[in-house]
Amino acid sequence: MRMNGNSMIGADEERFLASNVILLDGEPVTSLGSLPANVSVRYSPQTQDNSVSLSSPHGAGSYWVNLASAVNCAVTIGSGLQINTGQLGVTFISNAGRPSRGSTVVVGENCVQNGSVLCVAPFWDQVLIVGDNCLFASNVTLRASSHHTLFSLDDGVALNVERGISIGSHVWFGQDVLVLNRSVIGNDCVVAARSMVNSDLGEANCLIAGVPAKVKRRGIGWDTRLHDDTRYKI
Repeated sequence: MRMNGNSMIGADEERFLASNVILLDGEPVTSLGSLPANVSVRYSPQTQDNSVSLSSPHGAGSYWVNLASAVNCAVTIGSGLQINTGQLGVTFISNAGRPSRGSTVVVGENCVQNGSVLCVAPFWDQVLIVGDNCLFASNVTLRASSHHTLFSLDDGVALNVERGISIGSHVWFGQDVLVLNRSVIGNDCVVAARSMVNSDLGEANCLIAGVPAKVKRRGIGWDTRLHDDTRYKI
């Protein structure tokens, strides 16, 4: 072990930091012990060639990034993240001993969580992206990898090829929402509680609900301010 600033780091951590780029608020991280108490990064001996840009969160919650099964992957956690309760988790899968490669997870700026959110990255060369100013209720899962293959017995063609997840800006997620691989959600949408999104719903200003989720209403907007009249005054 050796001292790095005011922190003691071991040989494993030193190798990890030498082979991965970790930034916090734009500054290089030279010791995981120097991260804020509510931010953690996990790794394994196979973790290498990853690029991670973190920001210091606000609120009583915390977040973690698990790179144990990540090679040549990228994570960006935008500034202004407000985690009022619970955790934000970002993780990469392994399959049959193979780590995730070339995958990217982006959480935009000024997002707000009122409960825990889990982001499961794609396995190969795809992106899970969350736009700016999104609002999450509790127990929301964004799962960009199916982890296993579903295929047709007729011709052997895979039916669940990964295409990632794309979420626009200013999207409000209700409690217990599940968003799966190949999903697209447009700007300024609301995803109702306990919905399961598994398709391209990329139109803006929509109310999305159901299992599987569909557009239930177009031409809607939303605001964090709760009004007390039947007619909302912008």
